[in-house]
This record gives sequence, C-alpha cells and structure tokens, in this order.
Amino acid sequence: MEKLLQIPYELQIVLVAGYIAYKVVSIGKGRAHRTEDLLLQVLTFGVIARALTAAALWYLPAVPAAPTDSLSVAAVAGITALAGGAMGTIWRVAGEPFIR
Repeated sequence: MEKLLQIPYELQIVLVAGYIAYKVVSIGKGRAHRTEDLLLQVLTFGVIARALTAAALWYLPAVPAAPTDSLSVAAVAGITALAGGAMGTIWRVAGEPFIR
C-alpha cells in the first residue's frame, strides 16, 4: 500500500476517479471482469474524468488561488472524483443501452 501512495498525485487522482466510475457502472450486475479489463476500464474512465476536469478549470474564469498546493490538489481530486462518478452514471443509464 505504501508504494501506491508514492506514485504521483495525478496518477492517484486518475485511478480513484476511474475506480469510482467503474464501480458505478458494474455494481449489482454480477459480472466478472478479467484484471486487464478492469484496469483498462478504470484508466479510461479516470483519464476522461481528469481531462474533463482540466478542461473545465481551464475555461472557467480566473478564481482565487487556493492558499496551499495541498488544497489545490484536494480540490482537483474532488472534482475529478465527482466527474468520474457522473461519467459512470451516464454510461450506465445511457451508454450501455445505446451500445446494446
């Protein structure tokens, strides 16, 4: 577990957001995914959620800077996690039925 906490914050944020999206999509469906499928889904959802967060923060008007870097990282992590959960919900409600 300690090695996971030593990876860069950006990668940690992507993994957490992607895992939240993955759980929203797959919970209660009784599907068994192989390790590589799970990893690719987590990374895909996480990278898209982080990209959406970065785009949203880039387009927003200038907001006062957070007092510390740790608060900035926490704010980005929270917004990205919410984006991941929203993406998982949208995929479960609209994406999967559309694909089928």
